[in-house]
Parts: sequence; C-alpha cells; structure tokens
Amino acid sequence: MKIIQDLIPVGNNRRGTPLTVQYITIHETGNSSVGSDAAMHNRFIRSVDNIARPASWHFTVDDHSIYQHVPTSEQAIHAGTAAGNKMSIGIEMCINSDGDFEQTKRNTQWLVGELLTEFNLTKDKIRQHFDWSGKNCPATIRRTNTWQAFIDGIGDDDMNLKLGDKGVYVRIWQLFLKQQGFNIGTGGAAADGVTEEFNAATANATMLYNKKKGIAIDVGQVSVQTVLRASEDLIFTIKLRDNEAARMAAVLGNQGTLITDQTEQITGLKTKIASAITELQK
Repeated sequence: MKIIQDLIPVGNNRRGTPLTVQYITIHETGNSSVGSDAAMHNRFIRSVDNIARPASWHFTVDDHSIYQHVPTSEQAIHAGTAAGNKMSIGIEMCINSDGDFEQTKRNTQWLVGELLTEFNLTKDKIRQHFDWSGKNCPATIRRTNTWQAFIDGIGDDDMNLKLGDKGVYVRIWQLFLKQQGFNIGTGGAAADGVTEEFNAATANATMLYNKKKGIAIDVGQVSVQTVLRASEDLIFTIKLRDNEAARMAAVLGNQGTLITDQTEQITGLKTKIASAITELQK
C-alpha cells in the first residue's frame, strides 16, 4: 500500500527526540463516529486541543489508506509510559462505523510486516497499548479475543509476491492470472510461456485483479487477501509441474487456516485444498 506521509510540525507533540525502535505498539482510535477515518485523524493530530494534551503517534490506518504523522526515527507520545514512547512505533487503527474494520486490520498487518522487516524485529516485539499502560486498547481486538489471530496474520508468507521476485511461486501466480484472462507478458524461458519473473506486466495484472476483487492494495502485489480471493476463482485447477502441488498446498494450507481464523470468510478451505491437490496429482 501507499503510505501518505504528512508529518506534523515540530512542537509540543513532536519534540524530535530520537527513537531507537525495539517494539511496535498497536492502538485503536476509540472513535467510531462516521467519517473518523485516517484522513480525519491526520487533521485531528495537528489540532490545537491535541497539541495541548499532548499526544501523537506514527501512523494511522483505515480500510483504504495509511497516514504517517511522525518519522520512525523520532519518539511519539502514544504509549502512556516513557518506556513505551522511548522504544516503540505507535500505530492507530480506525474503528469508524462506516469503515471495514477487518480490512483495517489487514492493512495494519501489512504495515507492521513492513516495519518488522525494516527494523529487523520479530513478532514477539509487537505490543498492545495495554502492555505499556494498562489501558484497554486496542479495545475491539481485546474484546473479541483476536489478538493472536492478528499477530499470526502478519507478513512472512511465501505467496507475498512483489515486483522483482522470481521462482516457482511467481510461476504459479502467473499461471493463475493467465487462466483468468490477464496479460502477464510472454516469451520467457518457461515452456508454458510464463516468465517466472514478477515483472511490470505481472504487477499490472495483479493490480487489476486486486481491484476487481475489491482488495485495498493500490500496487501490484500478491497478499494473503489476494490468495483468499484467488481460491474462490479455482486457482487450484491449474496444472502444476512435478512436486509443485504439494508445495503449493503447504503454502496455501497455512494461509487458509490463518484466513479462516481471522475473518471467517471461507469455510472448509483446507478441504478444498486437499481435494484440489489430490486431483492435481492424478
């Protein structure tokens, strides 16, 4: 996703104090009002009242956008304790009633995955606001007991493909796009006409597929959500080369469990995978 960087001015709620990133802290805005999305909170953070509190955080995420307010090299005032502010990046998730909170969580998972990679952190370094100050935040995730599912859904899966990636999983994805009628570019070394490289044509086709499926990713990138939608389009009917079926089952099987736990959008995904792989191996 594109991150909209609109940094607040240095002042009472952005003091320019250096931050050594050791943790990532998850918050919810606590504001369910219609229209209280990331853009609204980007205005709120620089309001006179908020500056006077003072309060700040690094990112706000909703179901269609991400705003950055404070550089990740600087401390923000979000954790309720000096230690939390000193060591962690703060992310606010919007809970506006006219938004899709499940998509907001998925967008936040993407952002956290990017930050984990950037700062060489592992998932055990992700904290709730509650962990620092005892505040009931992120309240919705805590109330629904979905914290572990949220953590499990962050990053590091083999089918998270992007521009420049190469190999068998790119080939699998290109075969699917080709089957669905998208132009992914031909003329590569592979006998079936795909390039096995996630090139510009593949990225463009992926972006069009994401848009077709209503996935809030504005770049050509394969995410867990992309794979979820692809499973509904019979991705498993693609004929694979030797040993690829089992490898694909292992990847999508894990993601299927993850997706079911998180969103309950698919039932019996494991059964579908098992049946499809059996068919592929005949």
